[in-house]
Amino acid sequence: MMIYRSPHEKGLRSMFKAKIVLLFVLTLLLTVTLASSDVRAQDEELGQLDDLDESFDSIDGAEADDLNLDDMIEESQAKRHPYLLAISGSAYHMIPINVLKEEVYDINDLTGAGFGFGFGAKIFILDGFALSAEYRRASMDFVDDRPGEMAPINAMLLSGTPDLSPESGLRMDSLALGFTAYIGDKVMPDSKFNMYFAGQLLFTDWAVTDNGRDGEILNFDNELLEGTDMGVGFGLGTEFALTSKIMLDTSLIWNYVLTGDELRFDGFESSNLSQYWTNTHWLGLSVGLVIGL
Repeated sequence: MMIYRSPHEKGLRSMFKAKIVLLFVLTLLLTVTLASSDVRAQDEELGQLDDLDESFDSIDGAEADDLNLDDMIEESQAKRHPYLLAISGSAYHMIPINVLKEEVYDINDLTGAGFGFGFGAKIFILDGFALSAEYRRASMDFVDDRPGEMAPINAMLLSGTPDLSPESGLRMDSLALGFTAYIGDKVMPDSKFNMYFAGQLLFTDWAVTDNGRDGEILNFDNELLEGTDMGVGFGLGTEFALTSKIMLDTSLIWNYVLTGDELRFDGFESSNLSQYWTNTHWLGLSVGLVIGL
């Protein structure tokens, strides 16, 4: 059964999506501006070293050797990412953020931790700035100690269809388009660690199932609890250079997906009109490798 969406509801949904995209774009522009200023500063430093190199032509050879100017220039030109393209693979841990409202548990308040994996690619526009695309296949479990809170939700589901239970799963598969801004040269220039900030624009396919991530999808009023929605992610991480082209990468990203930014399931609510399905957010802990090509 199709549910009618009023123009007002559709307008609100478009407004939320526009705000998400605008927030991501503004963050991206700010990061690019800061990264570009670092590049200009480095170019000026290299120019000054080249000028010194010319002035040293008139200095006694032994004295010039003592200055090790070539080593200074080589060190200034050294890159942490001596490649344009890199591929990545990682293990992914989802840590749900449950925010109880009005003392009524919705489905999102009953989620537990879950796992998955991701793989993707990065393009290094600058040595300290990269654009990325990553596909993540992951899911969250449900808690096993709140059957009383699951009962009112199950009473609302379509009779004869699966119930919400501790064996259920919340599938959250995402395409993440983002950027990475590295700050290691500023905070720890002599270390193999290279800290960074990251931002992501998410396109997430989700579903609430009765058995793990691939079970039968729960049903309310002949409408399946599934959808595809946008979201954002912001966080930080660090890489550690194992070799010149292989990095051990760890990150912690806050993710927020607009799974409930509209009245998606009309009437799927408690007696105090609190919705049983809302927006979904979690912390994503990722550990993996980035390999330069």
